[in-house]
Parts: sequence; C-alpha cells; structure tokens
Amino acid sequence: MVYTTCIILLFVGFLQISGRIICNKTNLWYFRPAKLKYDEAMFQIHSKNSTTLTLEGISGGCYHCKQQVYAYGTSSIAVKVNTDYVFHYTIKNVTGKICHGSYHFKEHGHYKVMVGDDENGDQACNEVEVLKKPDFVYLPLVVMFSILLFLIIIYNMCNILWRRHLSKRQIGYTRISGGESDNLVSDLDSSSKYGSVTNNYIAPSHPVNSRPATRTRLKSLDTFRGISIIIMVFVNYTGGRYWFFNHSAWNGLTVADLVFPWFIFIMGTSIFISFRSMRRKRVSKKAIAWKISFRTLKLLALGLFLNNGSNLTHWRLPGVLQRFALSYFAVAMVNLIFTPDEDEIDTHYNYDWRDAFRDLTWFRMQHIVMLLILLVYLLLTFLLPVPGCPKGYLGPGGIGDYGKYKNCTGGAAKYIDMKVFGLNHIYQGPTCQDYYKCHAHDPEGLLGVLPSILLTYLGLMASRILFLYSKQSSHIKRWLIWAVVWGAIACGLCGASQNNGVIPVNKNLWSLSFILVTGSMAFFLLTICYILVDVKHWWSGAPFYFSGMNAILLYVGHELLRDYFPFDFHNNSQHSELLTRAAVGAGVWLVVSYMCFRSNIFWKL
Repeated sequence: MVYTTCIILLFVGFLQISGRIICNKTNLWYFRPAKLKYDEAMFQIHSKNSTTLTLEGISGGCYHCKQQVYAYGTSSIAVKVNTDYVFHYTIKNVTGKICHGSYHFKEHGHYKVMVGDDENGDQACNEVEVLKKPDFVYLPLVVMFSILLFLIIIYNMCNILWRRHLSKRQIGYTRISGGESDNLVSDLDSSSKYGSVTNNYIAPSHPVNSRPATRTRLKSLDTFRGISIIIMVFVNYTGGRYWFFNHSAWNGLTVADLVFPWFIFIMGTSIFISFRSMRRKRVSKKAIAWKISFRTLKLLALGLFLNNGSNLTHWRLPGVLQRFALSYFAVAMVNLIFTPDEDEIDTHYNYDWRDAFRDLTWFRMQHIVMLLILLVYLLLTFLLPVPGCPKGYLGPGGIGDYGKYKNCTGGAAKYIDMKVFGLNHIYQGPTCQDYYKCHAHDPEGLLGVLPSILLTYLGLMASRILFLYSKQSSHIKRWLIWAVVWGAIACGLCGASQNNGVIPVNKNLWSLSFILVTGSMAFFLLTICYILVDVKHWWSGAPFYFSGMNAILLYVGHELLRDYFPFDFHNNSQHSELLTRAAVGAGVWLVVSYMCFRSNIFWKL
C-alpha cells in the first residue's frame, strides 16, 4: 500500500503548513506570544474603593474541594484561571465575604468583575464582564479532522483507480496481508500474523476430531491493537493538551484513559490463540509454562529499563509493561492449568442445549479463579486498615473531601505500594496533583494488578468465542451481549455518574467499574473492527493494521524517542502547535510501522 505512505507524508507536511498559515491569517487561532497558555483565561477584579481584596476559588474539576486563596490585592487583582471546568470563586475584603459566584471562563478570554457600593452602602459585585472574547480553541481539531477526511477521500479514489488499472491488465487485486508464519503469537504484537482462526473449533453437533479445518486470518485483532497504539502515541505526544486527550484528574474517563486497558484486553485475546497454537503442535504444558515465565521476565526487564535513569534511590518499580507482565503471567498460567484438553471435552461433555453456553460451562475452574481474584481485590480495597484513613477510601486525598483525608490518596492501593516499594519507588507525578494537590501515587501499582488480570481474562474470553462457535453471527452476538452486560454492571457500580456511585470509574485505581466499562467498550470496538475488516471486507484495516502488527516496537520506540523523534520544538504552549506535534508524531510512527511491514520486520517478545 504505497498510497498509505504517501497519504501519511502528505498529512504530515500539509498539517504543518496549513497550521502555520491558519495561525497567522485568522483572528480565531494564531500563535500568540501572550502570557496566556492553553486552557487559561485572565480574570480581573477591580474595586472602586481603595480596599484590600482577596480572591478564593476552586476549579469544578476538583470534587468536594475547599476553595483556595488565589491572590491578594489592593483595589485590583488579576489572575490566570483554568478553563477546563466551571470556576467557583469568592471575593472578600477585610470584613468578610463580598460576593461569590461560578463562571465557566473560556480560553484566552479576558474577564472582569467590578466591586462597588450597593444602595445600602455595602460593597457588592457586578456580573462577570467580558473584556476580550475567547478564542475558538477547537479550530485546530476541526482543521486536523478535515485534513484526515480529505486524505481518506483521496486514498479511496486512488485505490479505486488502482483497482481499475489492475483490472484492465487482468491482474487480480490482492488485499494487503502479512506472510504466514509458524512462530508463536506475541502477546503485545500481532496475533493474526502468526495465528489463524479455525472455524468450528468445537462443533456442537459432532465430535471435536471430526471438525472442519477451514482456516481464515483475522485482521481485526491487529487493527484493534493498531488503533490503540496510535491513540497512545498521539496522547503521549500531548494530544494538543485538550482535556479529553489527557488522563482524568481522578474519577472519570477520557480518551487517554482507554488505550492502556484496551491493550490489556487485546493481550488477553493473544494468550488464548498462542496457547491453542502450541497445544495443537503438541508442545508440552511444561514447555509452555517456561515460555510464559520467560516472556514475563522480558516484559518486566523492559518495563524497568523504560521507567528509570541512573538515580537508583528514586527508581520507579511499577510501570506499564510491568502491569502487562504480571497480568499476562496470571491469565496465561490459569489458562494453561485449567483449560481442558480437546479429548477430555469429547469424553465428558454431551452436546445438548447447554452447548450454546459452552464458553461458560466448559471453563468453570477458570471463572472460579477469576472470581477469587476479584474477591481478594475487593476485600483488600474495602477492608484493609489504612492508618489515618477510613476503610474503603477511594478518593484522591489532598484537598479533596474538603481536606479531611489529605494523606489518604488512593486508600489501600497507595498503602500497599508504600509498604512493598517505598515512597521513592512509586510514581511522583499523579494526575491528581494539579487539581487535588495530592502527593505520590502510582496508577500502575500492585493492587491494580488484580483488576487488570480480570480485564485480560475478558480479552481471553473474546478470542475463545472465536474458536468455540463456527458462525460469524455467533461471534458478533456474543461479543455484543458481553459488551452490554459489562457496561450495565459498570453503570450500576458508578451510578451512571462521575463521582456519586458506589465504585466510581477511576483509572488511577483501576477500579472495578473502570475495567468493566473499558472492557465493554473493547468488546464493542472489536465487534466493529471484526464486521468491517473480516466479515464485510469493507476495510483492509490500514493503516492501523500495520501498527498493530508491531505494537511493542512502536510503544518502546516512542517512549524512548518522543523528546527527539520525529522532532521537538520550542512552542508557545498553544493547542495549535501542540496538536501539530502530536499529529505529526503519530503519523510518522504510522509510516515507521508500514515500512517495517514492507520489510517484514516484526519485533515481538
């Protein structure tokens, strides 16, 4: 697909050039040397009398937080305020509160409140006045998606013309596909490159050994993985610093919060495919256990390498690849130990109405183990005594909960990490520090491994459905059912709200509602990719298919080189420049993945 490379390169250049032109030629979006950065507005308070004023405020992004002192001033105050959420403010003088209010300031706008005397001679405030209209901050996104739409149209037109050209030369059009290989499935790389799906894995109406041996490749798994890795690269290059491309401050769900659990989910699908491939080749369980253990060690070592520099006193021990490693090891070993052999299934299972539920009934021990893991997680989370904190505390600490639990960030999760790793060896810059003024907390901590194991197992269940049922409609139906089931349970746990449920959706804690809602979304996305790519053949999966086949290469590469490659530049901290950097970065890594595909380079652990 040479067109893919050309389109991405055009996208890189066109986005940079158009960004510069639009920034300089319009009044709505331009590179300003002003003091205001992204997500900032200017808020001024003026008093007609010469009196000392105090501004207290808090962002609406900080749930159950006390207002903090922003500034003092005589007769006037000017402060920068965040524009992501509604700002709650209180204006006071030496005698007490003058007024209070809430206002959603917009980016780069200038706003003013006048303080004067009312009819009774008391000081009062006017309504917020707009001195300078804010910018339309989403224009860079509109431009980027317009360019993407344009490139997609051009790509499809070129594709149609190319097909017609080949047809005239009587050359059959061949869809892009990787070469077949007998190598093992990589847990973070392509499952469909090295594995294949056998229809009628266990046919319900006849013995296993008489099943058909029709094989078909599944490109949707690589496409799903590719979508996840490109979104990850994009958000790690700042994503333009839009709030929905950043991780949630505490509770909630953003685009950036989805990619890691989706990777965990798709890793689970690879586990079952890899295991089945080895068992059909008569690889012993002992040999498989060794391969699982060795791969786990490699992931742990690579994760520690990516995490740290030369300062061993602050060597962070938990991390993304460490979470992958532990989740992979647990689910792979459970699948190895508690998966019945096909001959055993033939002997002990009768094919009747219960056969329609064989993805549940044939693997009861695996389900029991996962329920036990869930039970241990819930008991530790809600019953483990944490000194100075209430049992089952799930809050951010800091100034959250009106400052009552300042040092309780994450409750049992942080407490366990402190006991096991120590303060200096966990993440020091959690997402809650900006809004909640919290301290060190590791979102990849030890307790969170347990729910990530459950999410990995959901991915394994998804791939197992592919082999247990022969019809594509059965795959789609069951995936959608699981998506609805997990989504409904998640909504029940979080109360369909951000902060008011029994277990809020929280990426920092990998809460139960978080893994269920992201698992539900993963089932939906996998279903969509499956229909478009493997069922209807409306989409080849490109360009995400290429990145999905080399996901570990892209992850490690962009983690090591994102401050140097493809480029970094001094900018004015505006959405336009930051979005350009993120889009170009993701586009370049797409080109890298395509070049690796063309060169038959696939890195797996």
